[in-house]
Amino acid sequence: MTLKAFRLVLILIGVGGLAAGAAASGYAPAAPRFAGWRKVIAPPGVLDPSQSGVRLWHDYGAFALYAVAASEVEPLGLLNDERIRSGDEFDTLYLDAYTFNPLRETPATPDGWAETSPEGFRLHLIQFVGPIKDEWLAQVRAAGATPVHYLANHGYLVWADAAARARLDALARAGDVVQYSAPYRPYFKLGRTLRLRAVSAGDTITVTVQMLRHPGQALTEAFIAARRSGIVAPWSAVGGYQNATLRVPAAALPEIVARPDVIWVGEYFPYELLDEVQTQILAGHLDAARAGPSSPGYLAWLTGLGFSQDPSDYAIVDITDSGLGDGTLDTGDPTLHRLGEAAEPTRVAYLLNCTGDADGRDVGGHGHLNASIAFGYDARSGAPFKDADGFSRGLGVNPFGRLAATRLFNGLGQGNLDRCGHALSVMVRQSYLNGARILSNSWGCPGCVGAYGPDSQFYDYAVRDADAQAAGNQAVTAVFAAGNNGPGGNSINTPSNAKNIITVGGTESDRPTWTDGCGQGPGDADNAMDIVGFSSRGPAPGGRVKPEVVAPAAHIQGAASTAPDYIGNSVCDQYLPDDQTTFAASSGTSHSTPAVSGAVSLIDYWLRNELNVAAPSPAMLKAYLIAHTTYLTGTTANDTLPSPNQGFGLPDLTAAFDAASRRLVDQTVVFDNSGETYTLTTAVADASKPLRIVLAYTDQPGAVGASAPQVNDLNLSVRVGSTTYLGNRFAGRWSVAGGAADTANNVEAVFLPAGATGAVTVTVTAFNIAGDGVPAFGDSADQDFALVCYNCAQTPGFEVVAAPADQAVCTTASAAYTVQLPATGG
Repeated sequence: MTLKAFRLVLILIGVGGLAAGAAASGYAPAAPRFAGWRKVIAPPGVLDPSQSGVRLWHDYGAFALYAVAASEVEPLGLLNDERIRSGDEFDTLYLDAYTFNPLRETPATPDGWAETSPEGFRLHLIQFVGPIKDEWLAQVRAAGATPVHYLANHGYLVWADAAARARLDALARAGDVVQYSAPYRPYFKLGRTLRLRAVSAGDTITVTVQMLRHPGQALTEAFIAARRSGIVAPWSAVGGYQNATLRVPAAALPEIVARPDVIWVGEYFPYELLDEVQTQILAGHLDAARAGPSSPGYLAWLTGLGFSQDPSDYAIVDITDSGLGDGTLDTGDPTLHRLGEAAEPTRVAYLLNCTGDADGRDVGGHGHLNASIAFGYDARSGAPFKDADGFSRGLGVNPFGRLAATRLFNGLGQGNLDRCGHALSVMVRQSYLNGARILSNSWGCPGCVGAYGPDSQFYDYAVRDADAQAAGNQAVTAVFAAGNNGPGGNSINTPSNAKNIITVGGTESDRPTWTDGCGQGPGDADNAMDIVGFSSRGPAPGGRVKPEVVAPAAHIQGAASTAPDYIGNSVCDQYLPDDQTTFAASSGTSHSTPAVSGAVSLIDYWLRNELNVAAPSPAMLKAYLIAHTTYLTGTTANDTLPSPNQGFGLPDLTAAFDAASRRLVDQTVVFDNSGETYTLTTAVADASKPLRIVLAYTDQPGAVGASAPQVNDLNLSVRVGSTTYLGNRFAGRWSVAGGAADTANNVEAVFLPAGATGAVTVTVTAFNIAGDGVPAFGDSADQDFALVCYNCAQTPGFEVVAAPADQAVCTTASAAYTVQLPATGG
């Protein structure tokens, strides 16, 4: 390929192209069974299939897929019925920049990308007519194809030979279950930044390649090896794929993406690194103006709640960062010892050094400060240990807990995995084997903003299973900094945009007495109700809510590193106040993140010891955290939840540890098919308290190269009296009736103010079970979940139920319904 042609190809890919009815090799035109009719999904009783112009297509139980004649859509009032799902988005495929509806068009093949149709196995793309059923996936397997990964909406990437592809094409022509069947085009596989840049053919680019793991993978490994000019990270397995980061000539990119088993090729970007005042704000101990903490006293409050002072009673939190102290378990910092005494045992469980540097010491100070924020125990009095208002500078969120440190960044501040197999998977597995169950990550890839990349996908896998080499699932909770790319939207870092992690944004703190070395002045740290300007905002790819929560991130103080060669080049203020060498200060979501990690470790303890949850799942920890939050009302807050600025709000530990009645479900219910439901019948326990219900689930990781990484879709609805509230449908801080179900997020909430009374029915509906949400269990399509119901009675109340609950039907004929009086549970 000539230089001119290559540049033209990339430019054409960047602008993309859609062609209505475009001819393409191997393309089976979409031919739905009810061509020209409108697809409609509705709950039972809304549509009458015996009526002219309405056909029941597929019944799911909790809902059904109908075909409605175009002439009947308006007379039936379907356009304004919030119970109905319909529209073009239903059939849209989200392949990164290539968003198209195959019922209307298919991406035109750019010049220079003409394809052949090999007889052997290759990746192939199909789309089903609606939410996926197990039996449909069985038909795909019966055709000789292997499902590889779900692609929103209702699409699937499969691995198939020519005969299987022909059978899939036949299914698409029949149009009852499959409506689209076509090769997975090479130009689908290029990452966004590669498509948008023009390069010279001789340029060398560092890229990450993802390919399918299968018996014949050695052929493509050898093909790529013959074209690479260097290796940054060798092949490492992630789920059913393997990734490698390589230096390759730009001219080789079309050849690499043309390989039948290559999933994606994207540009590689390096990782970057991203106080009792803070802890009292998290505890919800605010002054009358709610702008800052009311007074000192966090340690006494925590002790009064009965938290154990034995570090071994807590899950180990790994501070994955720039190292810790002097590189020894002792660290040289007494605040990381039991009760803050140097003579007491250290609370550091291990130090893992993944870099090429000699040990795990922290020269830059970033990691040590974050360890102090999460776990510092400082009861010392006087200066410099307390500020002018009496707040301890070195007191962390969980001063009793256990911590560990993994050094990911070397002395130059560069991400480095030389001693951990050049792979995040090796690092995380070793942390798990060392005992960590919570991972605190104040780093990310600002250059990867806007893309769900391989690292996002990896952490979505790791939350469910951090050690893929061991049988079963080894879960970890991963907490990540959102990034410092604000105030613009769509600015969440990678891997912080992963689905199954907890992503933390930043608020201001209340230390408005200096301008720090990062340029954050008094006005950036004077009101805890404000979102700080630099905090990255959502949404995340696929329109998802990120961050989930926020915490103080400006002018945060904690212990300075005790490394003998500490230079403080990774924090804003090497030492602060200036006349001492005990404390440092810094700003960034890097420092809100360990605060939330410390809070998660406290929540984990509370769930185990006070609420009898034996081993809280990552989904439960996330749901419980979100169920106990404070709504922010300040600058760039005071918005509708869940928002791209504050997520669901600021963690409120006072609420998290109060005596309110709760109902908890932690991954004990598994959905096997679309249309299944779970119902929890309860009642408001205390009318003087709000009612807060949160659903969270660990979704199957998304596909790299998809602009919408959602796979399974669970929906939350809550009926209080005669009013039904859907998950994530808010006006300001409170839920409102109406709206449509949330199809984007694997966290959904219903928050109602104090005053609600009577029976409460919580329903979780499996709208689309398309992927393996519970690996090493059941089949390849299932999903469990965690549910937190705050202020929910242990026994249900009395209620009258109308069946169906929605007493309306779209028909010109009569309709009947019954009223039932079920047995009461209390």
